[in-house]
Amino acid sequence: MHLLLSRLTRLNQISSLALCTSLCACGAGSAPSASGNHNTPAPIATSAFVELAQTASCNNLKNRMFVIDQKFVFWDKAGSCSDSAYAQTLYGNTAQTTLCTNADSIAGPRFNCADKENESLFKTILQNLEKADLGLGKAHQVQALTIAAGKESVLPMLALNSSFYRNAAPANMVIRDISAWTQFWNQANIQPDTIDQRPDFLSSMVVASFFKTANNCSSTQILRLASDGQKLSVEFAQDEKISVASCDPKYSGISTPMNLIKTRRLDLPVDFIDVSKLRVAHELLATGQDSRIQQQRQLVIRDQQTWGSLWNEHTPMNAPAIDFSKQMVVALFLGQRANACFAIDDVAIWRSNGVTRVSHHDSSPAPGTICAMAISSPYMFLTIPRNDDQFEFNSVQIQI
Repeated sequence: MHLLLSRLTRLNQISSLALCTSLCACGAGSAPSASGNHNTPAPIATSAFVELAQTASCNNLKNRMFVIDQKFVFWDKAGSCSDSAYAQTLYGNTAQTTLCTNADSIAGPRFNCADKENESLFKTILQNLEKADLGLGKAHQVQALTIAAGKESVLPMLALNSSFYRNAAPANMVIRDISAWTQFWNQANIQPDTIDQRPDFLSSMVVASFFKTANNCSSTQILRLASDGQKLSVEFAQDEKISVASCDPKYSGISTPMNLIKTRRLDLPVDFIDVSKLRVAHELLATGQDSRIQQQRQLVIRDQQTWGSLWNEHTPMNAPAIDFSKQMVVALFLGQRANACFAIDDVAIWRSNGVTRVSHHDSSPAPGTICAMAISSPYMFLTIPRNDDQFEFNSVQIQI
């Protein structure tokens, strides 16, 4: 009897094992075998992609990566290079599997999708680079990889000649295509003076700042644009000016102060930062267009000896007296220029995170402008309260 029970138990164990093996082979097990469900994507080794992004060249302006649906990795980079200035790449689940590319080259833009099945996905992404979901919507899972932000790179800026938005102030904005540009001017209810400066939106974009104030004699100025590779920072300052009369006499309706600048196109998220309360008071010491210093320079002077030497290089006249125990001098020189239309028009100075930033607005002649044909060397000297900060200078170009 005992032997019979033992044999029955053994038969039950064999039957159960056979049943389990059969179910697992059909995919009913808790984990598929290596040759089982091919629809389950292999894990993506994100560390290899992150290393690729961090060691690449020409990525100081933009350097982002996204995992899409646990199947793809999208890399978006751009830098201050003479060629190969930008590149977007769609990978499979390894850095060796390149599916699609869109890149700058010495011969111009190059687009290629060896993987035609995912070409539509790639094109959708390229049209929505500034969006967190890359324009793919809820049907796709998009996860940004953490790429260490680099040192900020300051972008060049050209101020466009428009002072008012003839309507209630909208939110600060970035304009990246001709459709948005046209819609903006229609809503602004004004024929733009900047029509001749219409950007090439393949390479440029427009950043707009508006001052939500009841008095249109106030002003707003974009002072600095910088990218850390992950986002674009736009620093601006506003001045509230009270006046009984309108400063936009050609229009009787609501008129809002605005500032437009053109810069290099970067399809990144944008942070607008108001630095109005961080500004440093400064006094104009001297300005003109006839410095003997013929090279472009941006200097900070903190002692009498350096000041005396620089002033003697600038002019034979006696140097103004400066109390360097309390003050220091900021000196700007544009260098030798071809005519008298070049000048330093305005300067803004502010302190942020232990850095004193100086933004100077420099005017130059627009095409067709008639200028006095005299060699000039524009300069400006300012005094500010003494500090031991590092200094950063940037220029905002203005065409007159």
